[in-house]
Amino acid sequence: MNFSRRASASLDLANPWIDAARSDLRTEVAVEPAIVVRPRRLAGIPELADRLPRRELTREERLVAVWAVGAHGGAGCSTIAALMAHVGDAGVAWPIAPDGEQARVLLVARESYTGLSAARRALTEWVGGRVPVALEGLLLIAAQPGGTPKELRELSELVRSQANGAAWRLGWQRAWLTGEATMPSENTLRDVHEQLFDSR
Repeated sequence: MNFSRRASASLDLANPWIDAARSDLRTEVAVEPAIVVRPRRLAGIPELADRLPRRELTREERLVAVWAVGAHGGAGCSTIAALMAHVGDAGVAWPIAPDGEQARVLLVARESYTGLSAARRALTEWVGGRVPVALEGLLLIAAQPGGTPKELRELSELVRSQANGAAWRLGWQRAWLTGEATMPSENTLRDVHEQLFDSR
């Protein structure tokens, strides 16, 4: 019994696998703590994010008389441009003409809190002289039947006051939900067209 114990002990000491395992257990591994880098808010980024993007007009696009510009996505400027002659769809971007010219712009927004807030930001940018366009006015498109909701009246008046003295409101167009957009029976778009073209 004593011999077998001594033999097994000697065998254990001579076993390279056991020796390697024991040496691994004795080795201390230094673990460096991970450095956590938190994102920082850069000055000026929120202001830049609120601005409408810009795109330079091509030579052919400079022939468009007036551009409908959406203050936000889903404002309806594509529909307005399709219904009004001589009006192009600029999407959600200021159309910038080269050589110091200024493209004529009709700003379009939904009459909702989001739409009015977006229109206010765009108009503030224009009033501040940051956008080289000729603003012809603001067209608000109702987001629901009836008049302006009372919760939005103050904001709506504030936005209208920034619109270079020209602001229109197009009432709720239920027919646009169920079919292709057609010229509304009310005279708003006709009044806008007259103001843009006939009065010049």
